[in-house]
Amino acid sequence: MITSFGPTTLSITLGNNSLSLCIQLTQTATRGQFTVYFGSPGQGTCSNVTLTNSVGTVTLNEDNSIASFSSSNNRVNGHTWTAMGGSFSTNGTGSGSVTTANNPTATSGTWAAGGTGMPVPRPHHAKGGAA
Repeated sequence: MITSFGPTTLSITLGNNSLSLCIQLTQTATRGQFTVYFGSPGQGTCSNVTLTNSVGTVTLNEDNSIASFSSSNNRVNGHTWTAMGGSFSTNGTGSGSVTTANNPTATSGTWAAGGTGMPVPRPHHAKGGAA
């Protein structure tokens, strides 16, 4: 199980909107529980930023998948996170789903952390040859 995560890049897609932020998980006193912080990149990078805007708390399973999320009701770019699913990896990446309460309706989307952001969909091409 991870003991911390980030700060690293965070790409969020909500409907037709895309956000580029930073994310950091800081372990609480309870094993497997982390405070989730979001923030803006500093000078175009997340490696040297101090994140102070807590969006909630996640509890991770032993495989680093999100078992539960509790919102702090803090707003990020006009959105309040109400649900977060997915997983984090020991290699500094992660991905999953997110739901926000953005009056008048909730919005669902995806998130990807670390690496270069959300993967670009690519068509699948079968390789020819004898079986």
